[in-house]
Amino acid sequence: MGEKKNRRETFLLAHPVCVFCGGGAKATTIEHCPPRSMFQGRQWPEGFEFPACDSCNHGTRDQDLLVAMLARMDPFENQGNSDGRLAGIMDAA
Repeated sequence: MGEKKNRRETFLLAHPVCVFCGGGAKATTIEHCPPRSMFQGRQWPEGFEFPACDSCNHGTRDQDLLVAMLARMDPFENQGNSDGRLAGIMDAA
């Protein structure tokens, strides 16, 4: 089993219910707040992960993409796309 999959399964075993549903649904995914797509070069903050059901995690996809796009706009130094992902984020939104 891969390290990422093992880490995910360990996290979900320790946190089995969705925090967004109020515990009414089983957690099947890990929600990252703020969204990872806001950050370039894997420089997102660690520890902001929450157990979520699929519906809650993916229910804010459009808003996550919008926030990521706005966070990456850098009118002063034009570094908001140093990882080359901005166009993909804009296309997905």
